[in-house]
Amino acid sequence: MSVLFCLENGLVWRFIAILTVANSVRSQEKDGDMILWINRCTLKVNWTIQTKLDGCVPNLYSVRLLKNNQEIATSDTTLTSYSFEGTDSESTYRVIVSPILECNNGSRPRGNSLDHSISAIPRSQQTFITKYISDDFTLQCPLNGSYTPFSVEWEHKIGIDSTIVRKFTTPEITLTDVSYKDSGKYVCTVGFYFCGGSGLLRKLTGSVSLNLNGPPYIPMPQQTVVADPADNLTLSLSLISFPAPFSLVLVRNQNNEIIHRSSVSFAPTEVKLSAFGRVVTLYGYSCRLNMPNITREWFGTNSIIVFNRLGNYSFSFIVEEFSDKENSIVYKIAQQKVIKINIPTFRLSPLKVMDKMKYGRNCTFMVPLSYNSAAMFPIEY
Repeated sequence: MSVLFCLENGLVWRFIAILTVANSVRSQEKDGDMILWINRCTLKVNWTIQTKLDGCVPNLYSVRLLKNNQEIATSDTTLTSYSFEGTDSESTYRVIVSPILECNNGSRPRGNSLDHSISAIPRSQQTFITKYISDDFTLQCPLNGSYTPFSVEWEHKIGIDSTIVRKFTTPEITLTDVSYKDSGKYVCTVGFYFCGGSGLLRKLTGSVSLNLNGPPYIPMPQQTVVADPADNLTLSLSLISFPAPFSLVLVRNQNNEIIHRSSVSFAPTEVKLSAFGRVVTLYGYSCRLNMPNITREWFGTNSIIVFNRLGNYSFSFIVEEFSDKENSIVYKIAQQKVIKINIPTFRLSPLKVMDKMKYGRNCTFMVPLSYNSAAMFPIEY
């Protein structure tokens, strides 16, 4: 059963979904609706009755409780709820609710009964939920049945390799303003005692798999590009997006003017994401963004904007004007297309490489973060 609350904070509405994972069974019948669930060692029942007799309304409800098909309790109540304390963890319980009607003609007929059963045997579950970026909600371990919990341990696993990024020891996990790093599988292990049974400690493991939908996200640090006017720039973009990103990509300059518009092809790929001190691998998308013949209005801080049907994300990069002092070619083997360079900072840098005939050729490369400032690596030009 889930309950949805709505909180207003200024002009912003935030939704909090509290997920109740106690063992519950809903019986939907033409004559009414009945819900059974077990909270620790207590059986609880709620119901509604629909009457079809004109001039007759429910005045009293007769409740019968059976344990393993043996009647153990009866009750007459004017309420539409019932509870029974003292269930045991090895039985099945059946509840029969019969309305007693009061009619305008003075008669008191018995209406159609609601009848449903529930097992009190503890069982773990694997549940799957989908929420949205920035949501707030609470997770409870999906363990059904009648039991008294002793301890709860959680592990949050995320990514293709199911990397453990967090652990909890609370009965519930409250997540606020969630982002893609909160997605993944929350595995819970509950230590508990049987209700009405032996005092032996038992354990069961369940899980809640959390999928998050939201605008795209580019998990990359800000990039710096060194270029001259009329140069062609190419950037590789990797992003996380559920649902899939649109093909449209915009570039705005620091004056908020659109200076480039592209239609790109995003391909499925694996994307690295920093999550709670660990680097994990998620499924995502990548593309190459080609920006030809740049002008001086590109120099400064620009924003690349990507979209999906739930929103957009803006990623900043800086374009600086090229200076020969930024780079120095130390050594070159033209036949193998390998050069050795000194670069003061890791950046996307254009170089002019001189071949044997002394003709200049422009090329662009990205220095991998794993290389030091004087490194050997292949380059095409």
